[in-house]
Amino acid sequence: MWPLFFLACLLMVAILYLPGAFAFCALGLRLEDAVACAPIYGVALISLNAVILPHIGLSASLLTLVVPALAFGVIAYAVAAVRRRKAAGQVKGQTLSETGRLLVCGRSVSAWSVLVAYGVLGGSICCLVFVRNLGDPQAFLQSYDNGFHLAAIRTYLSTGNFSSFSSFYYVPGEAMPMVSQGGFYPSAWHDLCALVAQTFSVPVTLSVNVVNATLAGVVFPVSVFFLLRRLFPGKDSVVVAGAFVAPAFACYPWDFLTWGPLYPNLLTNALVPLGVGAFVALMRPASEKGVRVRMLLVFFAACIAEAFAQPNGVFTMAALLAAYLVWAAMRAAKDAREAGRRAPSPLVAGVLAFFAVGCIWIGCYKLPMLHKVVTFNWPATLGLRGGGLAALSLGMNGHPAQWVLAAIVIVGVVCAMLDRSRDYWWLSVSWAFIAACFVIDVATEGTLKRVTCGFWYADPHRIAANLCLAAIPLAALGLSWLGEKLANVLGRTKRSAVPLTVAVAAGLVVTFPSYLPVASTEGPTAFASLGATVEGQSGLDNVLLDAGEMEFSKEALAMIPEGSLVINEPNDGSAFLYPLLDAKIYYHAFAFFDGTPNETEESLLIRHHLSEYATRQDVRDAVSSIGATYVLVLDQGQGNDRPRLWSYYYEQWNGIEDITDDTPGFTVVLARGDMRLYKIGD
Repeated sequence: MWPLFFLACLLMVAILYLPGAFAFCALGLRLEDAVACAPIYGVALISLNAVILPHIGLSASLLTLVVPALAFGVIAYAVAAVRRRKAAGQVKGQTLSETGRLLVCGRSVSAWSVLVAYGVLGGSICCLVFVRNLGDPQAFLQSYDNGFHLAAIRTYLSTGNFSSFSSFYYVPGEAMPMVSQGGFYPSAWHDLCALVAQTFSVPVTLSVNVVNATLAGVVFPVSVFFLLRRLFPGKDSVVVAGAFVAPAFACYPWDFLTWGPLYPNLLTNALVPLGVGAFVALMRPASEKGVRVRMLLVFFAACIAEAFAQPNGVFTMAALLAAYLVWAAMRAAKDAREAGRRAPSPLVAGVLAFFAVGCIWIGCYKLPMLHKVVTFNWPATLGLRGGGLAALSLGMNGHPAQWVLAAIVIVGVVCAMLDRSRDYWWLSVSWAFIAACFVIDVATEGTLKRVTCGFWYADPHRIAANLCLAAIPLAALGLSWLGEKLANVLGRTKRSAVPLTVAVAAGLVVTFPSYLPVASTEGPTAFASLGATVEGQSGLDNVLLDAGEMEFSKEALAMIPEGSLVINEPNDGSAFLYPLLDAKIYYHAFAFFDGTPNETEESLLIRHHLSEYATRQDVRDAVSSIGATYVLVLDQGQGNDRPRLWSYYYEQWNGIEDITDDTPGFTVVLARGDMRLYKIGD
């Protein structure tokens, strides 16, 4: 399956980059900038197409989702090319920068080659940390959130409806324990996974690994390339250093692959650098009108893409850009005064911008549509000192501290604050603000925590990822400064390879021992821990659905008539049988609790009284109404040694858990160890 895995990765790269490259080249961006920004176009157009298709009676596929986006981009590019040829004296492709080249070790190289280097380095780290530790391309994380993610992808494949308004556990019309399902759920990530699974006819879990590897290994690093080019025009050494720090932070993107999992957030955060970079170019005082228009369109596309991926990406951009807006207001006031125009003092302009940003932030916090999000709470787990140390050392959420990388970030913070141009201090302020948010999140409770962290569910993993995004430009700046200073100390010329050598060495130290041929998951480093976590989560031992249970389930499902509905207790791992095997099981979700308004009366009776089938008519009626004929039990008995998620409570499933071989009304069809398939009734 590995050749197919890498072939699918190539398809995902083409889906994300090809349509958008044409579209943004048509807009006037240079090739390297158009390619870097391409995923926001691809994600936005695919998501919008997915919403439209059900209304015109078409099923989602590579042909109906991707080809229209590609065709639109190609047509726009062709029209733009013709217009440029007719426009006498207009420079083809003139965009954000005067040159498409960068200085590397004193030699001029194409910016395109540096972009490729970002993708190659990121992809290599991804293969070393994530892909090779999977063991099997179909491996998957057996966690609560993944139950929904995998089920939604399977439902997309079964219905051909990939709309964000149709992210369902169940195919519409099937028997289900919920009264209704529906509403908006951002599903751009699910769309990409479903496209891979559908196009190659591969398991859902393989498609998930393909999409995640592409996002973490290619899309995010290349997005950082675009961001750093916008943040540091003329500072080519910073852009080069960024290639080595972009994939070096454990808390993003790698943490999102092993905790949660936070796959939709993995996608939206990978696009955040593109939106931030576009906004910086849009608001820069020296930007020309044409540049502003182009960057406004890119920023707008980024907002749409993030809304369909995970809307909190928009708030992540806001958190990163708040200080920039204050800086831009101060710079605009200063420039206006120097030009002889009436304007407030820079200090007053900055204060006004600060309060304007604060009012917008509070206004969003008060929106009724966000109430459930901003009031959701993850309890504090650390004190102020512990939270501060975790943020400074980058050892957040259980990851080992990354002291070398943290020191490089601090060097960048100092460089940004002391830079004579005063163009970069806002980067340090953004980093400090998000670091403070993390400390507030893990160390406090109350209104301040909700206001500062609520847009991300007060989830310390998402806040830590935001801190990584804020730290990456500073790490690139700090690493560049260290390389240049060492070259000066050694008396080397500007053509010296010392800065690049320092960047390579730093990258090797920070990612140690991921690149070793053996023992890459052993040791106290962050990347050893990441590799070990991926390896441990990918196995089929001591998990909800282990290898033996999977084989039993396949055998049991093969014994029953096709289309038979099977009642199950989802927390024994059987919830995964729907996305993995397209099994017709009754409970796809893990958590059902008494008093839930969206649960049917039939489900409530079955959860608590199915074992009384032979003696209670209302139970028999409930089973008959849903059309169930079998019961599957993968962990019989109440032993405490069984792997379970937080959602499992025996008393919520006693009607199924209490069924034994001697329970009247149930006939053993297949038995092995503590696994059973029962026929209901005679």
